[in-house]
Amino acid sequence: GGMDKVNFNRKSGFVFNGYLSKYFPPEEDILPAAYAKELKEEFPEVEFAEVVGGTASKPVNTMTLILPAAQWHEAYFIAQKVFDIPYEFEFPKPKGAVQQRVNGPNRENESWFDALNINRDKTGLTQLTYSYDAKKVKRTVSITATEKGIQIQQIRAYK
Repeated sequence: GGMDKVNFNRKSGFVFNGYLSKYFPPEEDILPAAYAKELKEEFPEVEFAEVVGGTASKPVNTMTLILPAAQWHEAYFIAQKVFDIPYEFEFPKPKGAVQQRVNGPNRENESWFDALNINRDKTGLTQLTYSYDAKKVKRTVSITATEKGIQIQQIRAYK
């Protein structure tokens, strides 16, 4: 990246554009559908879908957000805020082992477990998957590059 001139609070300066995103950051505690609706107002090519399946006693909810022309770091930071990936899981380096698993810290009561699974090839990241497994719910958030852009998908299944 290079340096871009920015204006903020009536002041001008320069920032490294490798950390910038064309997508505005989600507000605190915003729901995925609401964030997608706000994005679509400025970026009509953004896609969002929500599907409810499973049974009445064990529902499965799938939400998919596609961000055209997004970079991996943009999608990851959006997923952290919108789909609740804990901040203790830092954005992984693009280069490294083909498969890597980063476990969350040990929980005192060990009633739940979470981890970030990282998949890479020789060109960089291919998929990031955050997994959360508790007694009554299993949740995964996957981030994958597709032909349409970076796809963020959350699947929440009740047990």
